[in-house]
Amino acid sequence: IGAYSYILSGGEYDPADPRPFSEQDGMQTAGMQTAGPLTIDEDCWLGARVTVLDAAGHIGGRCTIGAGAVVTAALPANSTAVGIPARVVKTRTAATA
Repeated sequence: IGAYSYILSGGEYDPADPRPFSEQDGMQTAGMQTAGPLTIDEDCWLGARVTVLDAAGHIGGRCTIGAGAVVTAALPANSTAVGIPARVVKTRTAATA
């Protein structure tokens, strides 16, 4: 994960809820709800200043995300994505022995 990158998922705690933050699930606050959990599979590379929003939901394995990209939707495995919002520009092929 490159410098100054942000991975956003959950963290929406309700200060009006009498329960301590540690007992809240972090998925809603005052009627608002996050887009849900975010999963990043193994062997991914995120360039500097990448932002992954919780709306992305899932980043498949072996993805490369270019510097400065903002990931707003799921990315399939073996993808190279760049831009704002991040778009797949290339698909990696499996290595041959």
